[in-house]
Amino acid sequence: MTDNKNPYPGINPHLNSLLQHKGGGWHGFHTNLLVTIADSLNAIFPDYYYAEVETSLQILTYDVDTLPLIANQKNTTADILVSKKPVSHQPIAAGETHTPTLTLPIMTDIEGEEISGLVIYTKPRQAITRIEVLSPANKPGGSHYGQYLQKRAETLYAGLQLVELDFLHERPPVLPNLAAYSRQETGAFPYHILVTDTRSGIAQGKTDVYSFGIMDPAPIIPVPLEGSDSVSLDIQAVYNTTFSKRPYPDKVNYTRTPDNFDRYTELDRQLIIRHMAKIAEMTS
Repeated sequence: MTDNKNPYPGINPHLNSLLQHKGGGWHGFHTNLLVTIADSLNAIFPDYYYAEVETSLQILTYDVDTLPLIANQKNTTADILVSKKPVSHQPIAAGETHTPTLTLPIMTDIEGEEISGLVIYTKPRQAITRIEVLSPANKPGGSHYGQYLQKRAETLYAGLQLVELDFLHERPPVLPNLAAYSRQETGAFPYHILVTDTRSGIAQGKTDVYSFGIMDPAPIIPVPLEGSDSVSLDIQAVYNTTFSKRPYPDKVNYTRTPDNFDRYTELDRQLIIRHMAKIAEMTS
């Protein structure tokens, strides 16, 4: 197949399964997707918001019990950081977005490595929103899972908004109260997008969960910013743009089933096989 377009309506299972192999190229796709997201956001932002990939954030650590400032500083990196210039402006609202499949209270005490304190993110400019594309190492069972949970909690306690994109169906979700597709639990979805809004505080905040299936387009989500501001981000559009870049269309072989095909449910295996027949008809 020479067409660079994604022939699936949603996440491409042939490429997605390949990328999740050790050495399958997830890091490169992850980086390309982040660049596409940042470009898409910067194209629609007013000039007082901007998105940067892999921005270093200086952290000032506080003691969890007494809250005195600890003098040591460290750096962490966000996949995408949305920041704002210190100017006044009229509120902006997101356009049309999809409805979340589930809304949860904010969770910062997920089991993993111990989270020892609260943090504040300080920059010459004001950090607003963090966007993360989850990697296999960040998910439960991954080598950096505990570190990711600590970074996640630090982000939320610092009052930043957090958007997490999880296309990794072969590992359980980050939130333990979501059914795990990797264990083929009842009601589980393979893909999730979590939008955590801390603007009313941790206790009153919420996490909107956008879950979707093998043949579902990824949703249009609101990206929360400062105050009441938000913008719409079409996740399927940025995914398709990233997919169309070489070498990704050249990596897939639609004449055979995706790698680790048994990691999909029986129903989803049937859906994929049917769609492979449609792809064969389109290319014959």
